[in-house]
Amino acid sequence: MIISEKARQRQKSVIDYITMRDIKNPIKSKQLEIMFSISGSDIRDIIHHYRSELNYPICSGVSGYFYPKDKTEAQHTLNHLKSRALRMFDAVKGIEAHYSDKGQERLF
Repeated sequence: MIISEKARQRQKSVIDYITMRDIKNPIKSKQLEIMFSISGSDIRDIIHHYRSELNYPICSGVSGYFYPKDKTEAQHTLNHLKSRALRMFDAVKGIEAHYSDKGQERLF
């Protein structure tokens, strides 16, 4: 996806702000939304991009987003993301099973 330089700078500003926050001082999405005048969905998209494409270990919890000092601080986020991924895959299998029971081809 091609984005403007202004959008790229905004993304970087969001990430730079999160990286200044540690596990003891996280920032909630709502605060970021207000500070940067962007939606919660856009915040999640930015964080997903930086986590998955640029390998930033941005973590999250009920208290908000933060940048961990080590893997130990990241472990809760890692466990949560793995659990969500497994639940999503279970949903895929359930939908596939519905169609395979009817003699239709599998999706994956």
